[in-house]
This record gives sequence, C-alpha cells and structure tokens, in this order.
Amino acid sequence: MDVTAVEEACPQEPGSQTRPNRWLTPVLLLAGFIILLFFLIRSNLVEEYRIILGIDPFLFAIAFLLSLASIGVKVYRWQYLSAHYGTRISWSHAALASVPSLFFANITPGKAGDLYKAYYMRKRHLLAYLNGISMIFYERFSELSLLFLVGALFLFAPADENIVIMLEATLVILLILVAVYWRADFVLERLKRLLVRLPFTTPEICGDLQIRKLSVAPLAGVFAITLASLTLEFVRLWVVVRALGYSLSLLDTAVFLSIAVIAGLVSQIPLGIGVMEGSLDYLFRSAGLDPAGSMAIVLTDRVISMYFALVLGFVVSKFAFDEMERGAP
Repeated sequence: MDVTAVEEACPQEPGSQTRPNRWLTPVLLLAGFIILLFFLIRSNLVEEYRIILGIDPFLFAIAFLLSLASIGVKVYRWQYLSAHYGTRISWSHAALASVPSLFFANITPGKAGDLYKAYYMRKRHLLAYLNGISMIFYERFSELSLLFLVGALFLFAPADENIVIMLEATLVILLILVAVYWRADFVLERLKRLLVRLPFTTPEICGDLQIRKLSVAPLAGVFAITLASLTLEFVRLWVVVRALGYSLSLLDTAVFLSIAVIAGLVSQIPLGIGVMEGSLDYLFRSAGLDPAGSMAIVLTDRVISMYFALVLGFVVSKFAFDEMERGAP
C-alpha cells in the first residue's frame, strides 16, 4: 500500500482536553447573517421577488442534479483516498464518512468539523487518526489549490484591489500548508517530545509518530477527482444563471465562484454565510448583472448546493452514527 500504518496518537485522560468556545460559532453565524441581510437589502430582491418565481424549472432541475453529482464525486474521492491509505471501503461506507461532514464541517469555524471523517474511519474501519487527518489535508489542499488557480485568472483583467489581496493571502496559506506537511515527520517528532513530558502520557503510549506522504500518481488522482467535482459546481452555477434568464460565460462563472469560496473560507464564518454571498453578488454586479438578479442567482445556487448539502449531511449522519455503534467489522 502507499501509506504506512500509523500508531495511535497519545491519548489524554477524560476531561483533559480544552473545552471549545461555545460562543464562537453562534457569534460568527450572527455576523454572517447580518452581512447577508445587508447585501439582500441593497439588492432590492424583496421588491423584485418575481425574478426567482420566473426560474426555468428544467434548468433548475439540471442544476440540482449537478449539485448531487458533485457530492457523489466527493464521496468517490474519499473512497479513492481510503484505498491508498490501506483501507478499501465500499462507496456506501465512503458516503457515510464524507456526506455527514458536509454538515459538521459547515457548522464549525474554519471547517473544523471535517475531522469527523477521521473519527468515523477510526471507529468503523480502524484507520489511524493521523491517516484520516492526512486524507482530509489532501482534500482541502487540492481544493484550495485549484480554486486559487481558477480565481487567479481574475488577475488578467482589471482586478479589484481587495480581491488581489485575498488571492495573495490564499497563496501564502497554500505555501504554509506545503511547508508544514513536507516537514510533518519533524513536527510530529517535536510534538512527541512535548507530550511525553506531560503527566498523563508516557513514551510507550506515544509510540512512533511517523507519516508517509502520497506518491505522485495517487496525488495526481486526488487533484483530478477534485477538478471534476469543482467543474460540476462551476457548471451548476452557470446553469442557475441561465435558468434565471441571465447570460454569463462559463469561465467568468468559474472565476467568480472560486473567489467567493475562497472569501468564505478566509472569513472562518460557518458556511461562509454572508461573506460568500456578498462576494459573489459583488462580482456578478461588476459583470453587469442588475442587483436583484444577481442576488437571486446567488441565493438560488446556495439553496441547491450548500444548504441542501447541509440538510443531507445531517440526515446521513444519523445512519453514520448507527454504523459507528456497531464498531469495526
């Protein structure tokens, strides 16, 4: 297999973990709703609600199917990564691992809830946490890299200064991720030396914390699968634009969505709510769309993509927890 097994990280005694800040998520969500409300009021969509009612039902159905297809590709990506980490699982089990994360990741700041996938794999398939976290890293890194490359095409046109700054910040984050992961073994060794000094851990418990990266071929496969998923999302938004009677090139649509997603991620607000909608609305207006139509497109697309995925993830999580109670086969 491509990746060596990793021993369990140093366990902590019950209650020794730091309690998360319970107020952080609600405060960030409130801020996001306020931002969204601001852009909604500015768009005059409330007065022009007939724009949404006039959506083409056939194209809307296609956009919804594209959203489902994108989720399906992400499920396959998790199955693909699992195989390369020595744990072959069925597509249904890959769905139970990845689909609920659409809920957990998006209701937590910085998508921290994505760690659910590593937890599920450990409980149901005995995959070491560190391997699960590595798989999540490859997912996030491939997505952020491709979004940056597509969004950077905006720089070939007269670019907004704020967007340029945001793309530069994204590039810095990517470089930091590459540096940290490249030196992961060094970081883990230093972490082990710190942990063994704590009263609730011992060198025997920590074991040998090592990790091996994916080789070039499977890494290229992850990027190819991620590109397929993102392409479906770009086409979905383009179809929504057409369904509401507007015209925009597929390339512009892809660039705008990439920049908006990056803005949502950088904001750390759960769902990127407010920030992502506001960014996409601003970019659509800069392309000549009227305010009400722009916001109608943004809200329609978010309903059939992010908010639908949120509900789907919550429903599937119930089945996933039942699977975890059964334990490893």
